[in-house]
Amino acid sequence: TMEEATLNEAITDLNSKTSSWSLEQDRQLLNVLRTFSTNLMTKTHNIEQKMDDLTYQTTETKSRLHNTVNQFLMLANTQFVENRVYDDDETAIDVEDDEAEAKEAEREAARIAQSDPAAVQAKWRTAVSCGLGAFKLKFMDDFDEEKGD
Repeated sequence: TMEEATLNEAITDLNSKTSSWSLEQDRQLLNVLRTFSTNLMTKTHNIEQKMDDLTYQTTETKSRLHNTVNQFLMLANTQFVENRVYDDDETAIDVEDDEAEAKEAEREAARIAQSDPAAVQAKWRTAVSCGLGAFKLKFMDDFDEEKGD
């Protein structure tokens, strides 16, 4: 810049007069050093200001990034809940189907009971004999295991 060029000229001029130094050169040297100090402080202040701006922008970007991550997490949680609700809805439909089948079976049993008591008695006998067979198998297996020990 112009100030740097002027400063360089003043330093070159002072350097050429080192053999015959006087109070005037001291005054010129003091002015050059003050100008250099002022320029240095101004540039340092500008750099400090830019660093503060950069720090602010970095903090702002960090906050935006965290907000974006949080939004993705909320979206993932929302989708999880939605999928969970859909799964529960399908389970509820399955339960309703099972209930409908049970009611249909009850109606069929009631119809058979009203129409033919001998058929009902035969079904009861079959059910009781199957239950006793399972009971015997369970206890016979347990009894055989105890004998083997």
